[in-house]
Amino acid sequence: MRSPRNSVRPAARALMLLLAASAAGFAQSGPAAEENTASVEGMVVNAVTGGAVLRAHVTLRVFGRGPQRSFGAMTTAEGKFSVTGLPGGNYYVAAERSGFTFNWRGPGLELKPGEHKDDVKLTLTPTGAIAGTVVDANGEPVEHCTVTAESRRGGQWQSPVDAQGRFRIGGLLPGKYRIKATPEEEQTPPEIRTDGTLEAHYSQTYYPSTLDESSGEKVSAEPGAETSGIEIRLVRTPIVRVSGKVTGIPQGAENVNLMVGPRHDSNRGFGVGLVIMNNGWTSGSRVKKDGTFALWRLAPGAYRVAAQWNSSTGQMAATAPVDIVVGDSNVDGIELRMVAAAELTGQVEYEGDVARPAAPAEQTQSFRRPGPQVNLQGFDGTLWSASGQVDASGALAIKKVLPGRYHVMYSGGQGYVRSMRLGTAEIAGDVLDLGNGAAGAALTLFVSAQYGSISGAVQTDGAATAGLRVLLLPDNQFPGGPRYQSGNIGADGSYTLGSVVPGAYKLAAVAEDDINGVFQGGDEWDQYAPVAETVTIHAGEKATQDLKILRR
Repeated sequence: MRSPRNSVRPAARALMLLLAASAAGFAQSGPAAEENTASVEGMVVNAVTGGAVLRAHVTLRVFGRGPQRSFGAMTTAEGKFSVTGLPGGNYYVAAERSGFTFNWRGPGLELKPGEHKDDVKLTLTPTGAIAGTVVDANGEPVEHCTVTAESRRGGQWQSPVDAQGRFRIGGLLPGKYRIKATPEEEQTPPEIRTDGTLEAHYSQTYYPSTLDESSGEKVSAEPGAETSGIEIRLVRTPIVRVSGKVTGIPQGAENVNLMVGPRHDSNRGFGVGLVIMNNGWTSGSRVKKDGTFALWRLAPGAYRVAAQWNSSTGQMAATAPVDIVVGDSNVDGIELRMVAAAELTGQVEYEGDVARPAAPAEQTQSFRRPGPQVNLQGFDGTLWSASGQVDASGALAIKKVLPGRYHVMYSGGQGYVRSMRLGTAEIAGDVLDLGNGAAGAALTLFVSAQYGSISGAVQTDGAATAGLRVLLLPDNQFPGGPRYQSGNIGADGSYTLGSVVPGAYKLAAVAEDDINGVFQGGDEWDQYAPVAETVTIHAGEKATQDLKILRR
C-alpha cells in the first residue's frame, strides 16, 4: 500500500516561513546583535505521555531584517537539545519528528547577546490513524478506490484500498474527520450489455453510507492511536449525462479546460480535476470542435462548471462558473460563455492621511516598504487570481483579469478596502463580481485605515492562562484570508487586539498548541464552540468582550 498523502507538514513550514518574512520590524539590529554568544537548551516531550522524544529536529529561525538564518539541533535519548553560537535577536522555534504533528511557536523567543536559556520546553503531539474497509451495496469488498480523510478547514489525507477493500490513513492531526471513498473510473457512457444485466455504478460516498458531505459522520483520530473498523458502504447511483456548449472560444484555440466540482459553499472552489476539451479527450466523452461537451457519471448533487483556456503565447480566456444540479436524469443545454482576459484599471482613493502610503523619500534608508498592491483572489468557484501595482497617484492597473468573483485585498500600506465603485455601481465591502469580465470596467477602491479594536478579560475562575492565546477568526474565513489575529493574555487575564478590519468574527481563548492545527486545516477550533463568542467590530470602535476558558 502506498503511503498516505499528508498535506500538513509543507503547509506548516510555509506558514512559518511566511510569518518569519513578514515580521521585519521586530528584529534587533546593530553590532551587538551579531555577537554569536547566546545559547539555548531545552527538551522536546511527548504531549500525551510526557516522555522524551528522541531524534526530534529543533529549529531556531531568526526573523526580522537581514539574512533569514536558521540554527538547528537533534534531541538526545533524553529528549534534550542544545544550540550554541547564536546571535542576539528574536526567534521562531520549531520541532518536528516523524509520527508527530509539526509544532512551531513564534515570535516567542528573544535572546540578548551572551544570554543562555536552559528551560525551553517543546511538546510534540503523536499523530493518529484511521483504518477500515470499503464495500459495495451487497457488502462485498471494493478495490480501485481512494479513501480520503477531510478536516473542516480543507486539509486532506489519502490512501488507496487493497484487493480486500482495506485502507489505512496515518499521519493525522488529532481531531475529527469526514471520511469519503471515491471509486476510480473513467467518465464514460454506460456499458452496452446483451446478457440482461445492468452495469452497477457507485459514486463517491461519505462514511458510513451517504452522498451528502454534511450528513457524513465524523471519525475521531486520537493521538498515538488507530481508529479501526470504519466501514464505508458505497451508494449505487444512476449513470447520467451532463452536456452543453462553450461559446466565445477564441479562433484557433485548442485544449480548452473544463472544470467541474461540487458546490460546497461560498468559500470553496472546484475540488475536481480538469477535463481536456478537445477531440482527444481520453475519457470517451465527445467534445467537438464546435465547443460542445458531455460529462458522464457525476453523482447526484450540486456542482459548478466552468471553462478556461491558456495559449502558449500567454493569451487567456475563461467563463464564469455556472451552477447545476444533477439528479437521476440527464442535464443538457448548459451554456458557458467564454470571455477573454482583460486589463482592469481604476483608482485607489485613500480616506485620510494615515491610509495614504508614505512617499519613497519619507521612508527610511534601512527599510523601504514595497509599493502598494491590489490582489484579486478568486472564490465562490473562481479558481484564478490576479494582482497589480498602485502608483504614486493612486492609479491602479491589473492585467489579465478573467471573469469570476473575487475578494479584493490591498497591501503595502496601512489600510484595507472599505468599499468600491465599479463604473457607477457602489459596492460595500471587498467582494467584486466580474461575471461578465473586466473589459471596459473602471474600478475605484476606497481604502480606509479606520480600524477597530477589541479587548476584555479572560475569566479563568482561578485557572492558569499559561499556554493560552486569544484567537480572532473571521466568520466565513475564505482561503488565504489575512484577517485572523492572535494575542497574548496578560497576567491579570486581560487582552487587547488592535488594527482589526471591521467585520464579523469568532473569538475564543485557545491553547497555543491548537492554533497551529487550526491554520493547518484541523478541527481544533470545533472544540472551542462552547466558549467561542461571535462579535461584530465596526470602524473606529473599541469593542469589549470577556471570554471564558474551555474546561477539559
